[in-house]
Amino acid sequence: MGDLICIEAHDRDWVRFFRDPWDCDWCGLPTRGRVYEETQTVVCSACRKPLLEIDSDPRHYIAFEEDID
Repeated sequence: MGDLICIEAHDRDWVRFFRDPWDCDWCGLPTRGRVYEETQTVVCSACRKPLLEIDSDPRHYIAFEEDID
């Protein structure tokens, strides 16, 4: 499992998760997702609902597949 990062106080208290905008399943707005300092959850930048929660149990893996239409 990766280490939690510490974000300097003069910087924002979150980092972007996705490189490209992703449509939120909750509100439908495009978001790059935010990960706040010392958390393991990716949240929507618009509605702040969870998009992805990282479990510390190493038996669980998450895979994303791109929709090709």
